[in-house]
Amino acid sequence: MSDRDGNSRFYGPSVAGLFLTIFAVPVSARAGEPPPKGVPEPLPNGAVARLGTARFRTAPFFAPDSFAPNGRALLTSRDAAGLLNLDSGVIERSFYFAREPVYMSPPVVRGNRLFVVDGKTLRVFDTNSGREVTSWDGLPVIDNGVRISPLSVSADGATVAFGCERPQMNGASGRAMVLRLGEKVVAQEFEVVQRAWVWAVISPNGKTLVTGGAEGVRDPNSDAPAAVCGQIQVWDVATGRERYLLDTGETYAGTVVFFSDSTRVVAVDGDGHGVIWDLGTKKKVCSLETVVGAARPVSWTFSRDGKWVANLESSGRVLVWDAATGKHRAAHAPPELPPAIVPRGKLLGDAIEYTPDGRLTGLGRWGEAVATWDAEQGRFLTPVSGYPSLPLTMRFAPDGKSLYLAMAGIASPLNWTLSGGEPTVVSIRPRDLPSEFVDDGFVEAISPDCRTFVLGRAGRWGGSALICDLKTGRVLQKTEPVNLERSDERTVYSPTGEFLVRGGSYRWEKGAPPTYLPLFDVKTGKQVKSPEVEVPERAVCGFSPDGSRLIVIQPNGRARPRAANPLKITTWDLRTKEKLSENTVDGLQPWPYDGLHVLGNGWTILLFHNASDGGYTVSEFEADTGDRAVRGAITGGASSPSPLLLSPDRRRMAVGGMEKNVPVIRLYAIPSYKLVTTLRGHGARVLEMAFSADSSLLATASEDTTVLVWKVQKN
Repeated sequence: MSDRDGNSRFYGPSVAGLFLTIFAVPVSARAGEPPPKGVPEPLPNGAVARLGTARFRTAPFFAPDSFAPNGRALLTSRDAAGLLNLDSGVIERSFYFAREPVYMSPPVVRGNRLFVVDGKTLRVFDTNSGREVTSWDGLPVIDNGVRISPLSVSADGATVAFGCERPQMNGASGRAMVLRLGEKVVAQEFEVVQRAWVWAVISPNGKTLVTGGAEGVRDPNSDAPAAVCGQIQVWDVATGRERYLLDTGETYAGTVVFFSDSTRVVAVDGDGHGVIWDLGTKKKVCSLETVVGAARPVSWTFSRDGKWVANLESSGRVLVWDAATGKHRAAHAPPELPPAIVPRGKLLGDAIEYTPDGRLTGLGRWGEAVATWDAEQGRFLTPVSGYPSLPLTMRFAPDGKSLYLAMAGIASPLNWTLSGGEPTVVSIRPRDLPSEFVDDGFVEAISPDCRTFVLGRAGRWGGSALICDLKTGRVLQKTEPVNLERSDERTVYSPTGEFLVRGGSYRWEKGAPPTYLPLFDVKTGKQVKSPEVEVPERAVCGFSPDGSRLIVIQPNGRARPRAANPLKITTWDLRTKEKLSENTVDGLQPWPYDGLHVLGNGWTILLFHNASDGGYTVSEFEADTGDRAVRGAITGGASSPSPLLLSPDRRRMAVGGMEKNVPVIRLYAIPSYKLVTTLRGHGARVLEMAFSADSSLLATASEDTTVLVWKVQKN
């Protein structure tokens, strides 16, 4: 499939499917380089620091697809597309599709037109105005299991081609279609020899169509049925007639990619090997020299003068060949990401192109961030900062001068130093990890004193965890294994850092005998064999401010979703391991989501349970008597529960949410529960929050891959 100006995006079909999975590509900027250009990014009102940049961040589930004209990149998801300005890092325009998406046909940009397969409709948008300019409701998709290949569009955007086939066609041929767009859409149908994984590619000038696929019914020299996986058909679009059947000599012709001259093509087999053909002479020009260790490419491009052909491999290398001789000329590995920013992160390579000035440029994604890089010089053209995955937990250092951040899927917390000019990020790598933690390790919790952290294993809440030194990354203890089935909430440290409860909210394995709460002594890693919890289904835990008491809330019987659940509140003395009180409370709906917060006297509990708008109803309990009073309601404004955090001085409460589809953080006064202020500045919903020890700073981490630090006014 050709992109603009003769560059090409490769969607080569395979046995498993019609388009390629995009693999990881490591990249980074070189030391001493000038920072990438872009628009200034002032801090939002009330914020005092930012980790990362909100620029070049995509909306959730968006991923780069290809380069687009005028210095932009096309971003796509299953039901939307966006155009990102590669200079400013701002998504200039988004397009949403209300009908059923078709995964095998991602959107395509040509000039100022965006082409989208939307269910059974081809829709064409003006990228400047965002308006739909053309549509055609004749696509042969969805019904009867018909599939279509990725769209191929001519350079002027006037001609669209695609292949289509019905699985299990019992020998019937597949077909290709060409649509000529104008005042009326004119459709042409071409019967092809293949009957599975049929693809069709239009030349940049719109005059030649090339088709191929995985199986066929005709041999070039006879009418007898035969496998023709390596054969391609060349058609004259004006007459609708086949010019000739070309046998590429390959076992499987995965697709072809046109040079900008519309005469030469690279025929690509299922493994990504390329052969250049001249369609005018029907002769093979050359085979691209095989490179040791080469992997399947995800994108192809050609130099403007047609002398060079290059592809971007799934491994991250960019390979370059002489288009006349097929000799391999260069292999460019993209630079590595700074290890201080991302301990184990990689960039996903998506597209490659030669710019008009001859620069070989890569396009990819790091987490939710878009990045471009100069492949020949090995340097970023866009800024790379922030964090690569969703935040799990944050913790301010006791002096408030740095912030520790833990991310999903990464076994190293980050230390963000806030004082002294621009913030710096230093990675902490756990040392001498057991083999089972190397690939699956992730940070469950960071202690309040920022001395230790708990390293668990992704998807494996049963078993042991590691307690590590936060300064050196050294493993201090390995906890005893527990028989948790899964965890719905995070691991909870006591305020003094002496104890921790793994999971916070948890489930026991089915059929397991009565067992002990997963409470551990941090110094020894040993499980505290008291208190004993009798076969709970779920539980949330909290500690008194001095760390001497543990409060456990669990369903008094089986928890029922969306129903009033009686709760059992049990208080334990951690020094004597004795039960201090046990009370039952009726009528909470539904089950509490965000855990509990214990006020200064160690007995009064604030419990926040879900409301339908993603907010919370606030209830206040006395742990020793079970007395309850509803204190107020907190608006979330989102379909899912919002993050909530009580400040250490118990005078402020922060709640993440949405306000007219804009992410916000609301600050409430305690104990009045009145709204004090609303903070705005993130580009996506807030996932995690942390207060400093003196309650003067609030850190918020968002899906936009940035962390903002806000100054909290006590008055």
